[in-house]
Amino acid sequence: MAAPAVNMLWIGDRLGRVELLSIASWLACGHAVRLHVYKPVANVPAEVDVIDAELTVPFTSMSVYAIGRPALMRSPPTISAIGFS
Repeated sequence: MAAPAVNMLWIGDRLGRVELLSIASWLACGHAVRLHVYKPVANVPAEVDVIDAELTVPFTSMSVYAIGRPALMRSPPTISAIGFS
């Protein structure tokens, strides 16, 4: 029995080290990885299926929240796209 596919969403132009390690781990365990993106991502591993996220959830349906940070941390607040409407 084949391992189920893993679906991931990435908003940005480049995957970070943690995301690349996560993808590598899923692939090593025999899962297909589908990366849903809204714009081209520079460093997607060749084994990953890139899918237009607009076909899954239009970007205009995403809710964007500003995440406040404690006073001692950097400003401005981090912006995070979470949730669907």
